[in-house]
Amino acid sequence: MKTFIRDSTVSISVNFYDSTGVIVNPASATVTLSYMKAGRNSQPDHASYPLVQQGNDWNYSWDSRVADEGPVYGHAQTDGNTPVSSVDFEFRLIANEANRNVAQEC
Repeated sequence: MKTFIRDSTVSISVNFYDSTGVIVNPASATVTLSYMKAGRNSQPDHASYPLVQQGNDWNYSWDSRVADEGPVYGHAQTDGNTPVSSVDFEFRLIANEANRNVAQEC
């Protein structure tokens, strides 16, 4: 599993494929991230963001300050009445004792 330092920007990039494995570029696409919300009494949270197309890549730069350390789960999908393609992924945010969120809890 990929790891990133909590409190940094995480670059998300996905590609979409149809059922035959051919790359598709829809009119629009969205990514939803699920994580533990930053703070002393961390609670599960999720948010959706529009992806930006650059060639065949669909990208989003996520500010990880909203999340606590731990796993982050992602789901990207093409928009529309019936999604053509979707992608699931996950990564982990890590933080040591000097990280702002962790240090505030000490």
